[in-house]
Amino acid sequence: MCCNIGKTQLDPLQPPPKPLRSLLEGDHPDHDHFINYTRKHNSYFQMTSFGAKQIFEEGFMPLFKVQGQVYHLYDSLIPNTQENPQFLHIYFVGEDEKEVQLRCSLYPEVKQALIKQLQNMLHTENKYIRELKTTILNASQNNTNFQVVIHADRKPANGHKGCYNASTTNEVALVIVGQQFEKRDIIIQSHDNRLQRIKAHMGLQLQLHHQEVAATLLHGGKTAHSAFQLPLNLNTIEIPTCNINKQSNMANVLKKCKLIVWDESPMSHKKGFEALNNSLKDLRNSNLLMRVVTVLLAGDFRQTLPIVPRRTRANEIVACIKSSYLWPKIETFSLTKNMRVHLKGDKTAEQFSELLLKIGDGKYPECEEKITLPTGLGTVVNTLQELTYKIYPGIENLKEISMDWLCERAILTSKNDTVEEINKILLSSFQAKKNGIQIGEFGAGNR
Repeated sequence: MCCNIGKTQLDPLQPPPKPLRSLLEGDHPDHDHFINYTRKHNSYFQMTSFGAKQIFEEGFMPLFKVQGQVYHLYDSLIPNTQENPQFLHIYFVGEDEKEVQLRCSLYPEVKQALIKQLQNMLHTENKYIRELKTTILNASQNNTNFQVVIHADRKPANGHKGCYNASTTNEVALVIVGQQFEKRDIIIQSHDNRLQRIKAHMGLQLQLHHQEVAATLLHGGKTAHSAFQLPLNLNTIEIPTCNINKQSNMANVLKKCKLIVWDESPMSHKKGFEALNNSLKDLRNSNLLMRVVTVLLAGDFRQTLPIVPRRTRANEIVACIKSSYLWPKIETFSLTKNMRVHLKGDKTAEQFSELLLKIGDGKYPECEEKITLPTGLGTVVNTLQELTYKIYPGIENLKEISMDWLCERAILTSKNDTVEEINKILLSSFQAKKNGIQIGEFGAGNR
């Protein structure tokens, strides 16, 4: 395991709790039984199972071979009325003795007393199971409608702010065709306290972004051009389609995909969406719109529209998704609350957000098509040296500065020449030590 030059610090492993430690070290009377049936004892308490695409070959296979992504498979939280609880279902029974009996019924070789000891250990030592059991005990005995609620405006204590910030997109478009809603286990609670059920098995999901840099911020995200192999001549092609072979892996993904999230969609050419629509129809042999795939388009039309080289503003409007034959089929929703301001309570950020909205809506005063920014909006500097000092004060003492401090700062510029000049200024402020730090790890970056 790589520690990334000492940047990653792991907590030392704690000794396993009793009776697990004595079972592993041989001090327990059931040590031999536990070691011989370790996999089955693990199965008694499993919540999920292993999921992957397994490869089968002819003849004897001494190895277990899988291909692609490994994932967890899980069932519904409550079993069907005609089934006995098993695995994940058992945790929702609520009676310890009954749970032990249900676990022991899975395999005949089990020792009931040992299963009871291990179950009590998990209920006491595992914080997730402990919280789950506490919630069930506090619930009504006659309640069978359990739900896992995800709060959109909360984050775990001490959680990284970049991982749990809610979306700040102003306008969201959603295409829903022929969706049949049914009872689900996971429920999303929106900011207006409305509940939206999420299916237990959502299937494959794709996260896309118009820009390459922004796509890296999404978990598993890709650019739309890369994922869908969109044509390069979208401005001239009449009937666009994605360059995806029906026998390719991407074609199999699109055949099974249930949700496509396309961020910054107003910046994409309308024929990119039309190409996706045409390809989905072809791959799934159907004439239905997007072939019953839910496509979530996020973005703000006050920002940059599709860029059409050497053309006019009218050509950009024609290239926009609102000029596509797909737009009347899209249902739009507007997000009106800035979640960064709401979660942090930063008044300065709120004023900055309101100013951007006024400029975008054309409500900010202008003179000869120019606007004057208020003096309190930011700090104005006259030279690049002054700029670098404001952003990186004390950079000459780099050895004493933590990497977190560097990660919280950045200088953005639109030209590579300016990037090189800023980096030279920063490098001249200190002497590089033999610690593996390179220019790209701090300093300026261009978009």
